[in-house]
Amino acid sequence: MIKIEIKREVHVALETAEIKLPYYFKTIARVQSKHCWAVLEDLSIVQSYRGENYVAMSVSKHDSVEEVASFMEGYYRNYEVEEVTEEYYKEVVKEVQQIITSKL
Repeated sequence: MIKIEIKREVHVALETAEIKLPYYFKTIARVQSKHCWAVLEDLSIVQSYRGENYVAMSVSKHDSVEEVASFMEGYYRNYEVEEVTEEYYKEVVKEVQQIITSKL
């Protein structure tokens, strides 16, 4: 009998976490950018992004906690995510607003 060793990816069990709203988080993609979200009690998600050459803010309103959970699960699955404080989030919003208003 011939034996061959192969390496394969083995998926681990999912972990469930309960979060309380409002909840603030950021993705850790690039050192020079800040990409943050606020998930609010009315199920709105406010996104603020400041990169080297691009700034953006958006608000999306969701109808159910399941929609919000699906949105967040996508980010947790595809990016390194870190919870941030409300103060940190507001600082990023302030930076984005200053850049936007300076261009008007």
